[in-house]
Amino acid sequence: MIPCRRAADVGAPKVQALRARLVAINPAVEVETRGFVTVETARQLVAAADVVVDTIDFVDLTGIVALHDEAERQRTPIISAMTCGFGAAAMYFPSGCRWTFRDLFGVPTDADTKKL
Repeated sequence: MIPCRRAADVGAPKVQALRARLVAINPAVEVETRGFVTVETARQLVAAADVVVDTIDFVDLTGIVALHDEAERQRTPIISAMTCGFGAAAMYFPSGCRWTFRDLFGVPTDADTKKL
């Protein structure tokens, strides 16, 4: 029986637990983790990445939208992990994708995400 490593993740920030999991799968992978994403930091974060993995909590809609908008502008693929009912889902947005995060979740381009 393989021991469940998820118990070790309890209490750890999600970004650190995900990084540990990815490195366990592929020790050669380079994973750079960041804290909170803002409209001001999104450009720099996306510019430094080949692929962006978004694990931002949905309660921070401003951060998610800023990250996705910037990834779209820079044509950088992005993977979003999110809760879905009692489970989880991962959505892949390749560069130049016809559908954006805003399209899928009905966030207007001119919307103030802090008020949604």
